[in-house]
Order: sequence, then C-alpha cells, then structure tokens
Amino acid sequence: MANYQMSTFKIPKTTIEEMNKIQRNFFWGKVKGKPKGVFLKAWTGVCKPLEEGGLDFVNLEKFNSAIISKMGWRITKQPNSIGSQVMKAKYFEKVDIMHMSPIPKPTDSWVWKDIPSGIANIQDYEKWEVGSGVNIDIWQDNWIKIFEDPVSKPNNCPIGVNKVADLFAENQQWNRPLIHSLFANFIANKIINTDIKVGHDDKVKWSLTKDGKFTITHLPTEEQGGQSLAKESPML
Repeated sequence: MANYQMSTFKIPKTTIEEMNKIQRNFFWGKVKGKPKGVFLKAWTGVCKPLEEGGLDFVNLEKFNSAIISKMGWRITKQPNSIGSQVMKAKYFEKVDIMHMSPIPKPTDSWVWKDIPSGIANIQDYEKWEVGSGVNIDIWQDNWIKIFEDPVSKPNNCPIGVNKVADLFAENQQWNRPLIHSLFANFIANKIINTDIKVGHDDKVKWSLTKDGKFTITHLPTEEQGGQSLAKESPML
C-alpha cells in the first residue's frame, strides 16, 4: 500500500475505490477464471471492528485521513524538527499550529495543501494539559476536564483575558475571584480543580485515548465516535 503518499496527500476517491476493489476481489477469491466471485458480506461490513461483527480490515479512506492527521500530530509534538520549522516559516509563521486556519491558501504548495485537513482533526480532538497557560486559548481550546467543547466567552469578560495564563494569580495559581466572576459555579469549580503543571509548558493531548497519545487506530467518523483503522503503536 502507498503509505508514504497517503501520509501527505488525500488519495482521489476513484483510486481508493480501485484499491478497495483489488483487496475485495483477492479476499473473496475473484480471479480471471472466476469473473463473478462470491461476496458474502458488504465490504463496509468487512472493514468494521471485530467487536462490531467485522474483520477489522482497513478502511482506506479513513486510513488516509488518519495518517495525514499523524503528520499534523508530528508537527505539533516536534516543533523543533527541521521539517516542522520549515513548514511553520512558510505556512503559519505568525500563529501556532493549534490555532492556524485549516483551510489551505490557493498559493500553498501541492505538498502542503492536504496536510491542514489532518491538522483540523487534531484541533477538533485536542485536549490541553495546563502548564504555563500562555499557549491555551480560553475560548477556543478544549482544556477543562469533562467538557468536550470550548466554553463561551461571557459579555463581562475584561479585555485581554484570552489565554489561560490570564486566569492565574501572581503565584501561578488560579485567580479564584476572577474565575468565579466569569463562569457559572460548576464551570468555575472545574477550572479551579484543574491541575497546573507549574514550571512546564502547556501540553497538547489526544482526547480519544486514555494516555493522551495519538494513534491511527482510532479516528472519529461521521457514523461513530471512533473506528479501528490499523494496528500501530501510539505516537508520542
């Protein structure tokens, strides 16, 4: 399988369909001498996880999306690598990757144009661990435990309160009076009970795994919360 190409480019649907056809025909024993073949189960059913009655075969379209997302995750977690620095300087110089627009520009290179779709997946399913607080946007990022979506910005929010660090008191502890003035009590209590990793940078985690590490084995689909795509070790 063209894993290298699939990790950077969205493979055209016609190509995906042809690759699926080759796999399907091989699995069901369809050969030139047996043009009809016997298809005992729909291919979408074969690709479902074992626990859902499938055989856990790779859904190539979802696999393509997953490994493009892995590229986005690598840029997020390895910002000092040469590749990440080159891409940042060229495509998102003035903003960090978690807050960049996932829509490529018409002038972007063909190498880059499909990678933002993977970055969009990371942005949608991020979960932040609070450290310095300077990289986490209060109103855009997912950083409060249990909450799956960002909180709404209240009308009484002071100008300049945008980053989680703005919710800290001078000793890098939570500014309780400010937090209670901005949020409903149940949200304020969740924030105040959120651990602050003092002396550490903010850390992006993958919200769909318990350990916060990105893997391509589960990536959400429109039909379900997550789907098994491939067997692979997690990427730090």
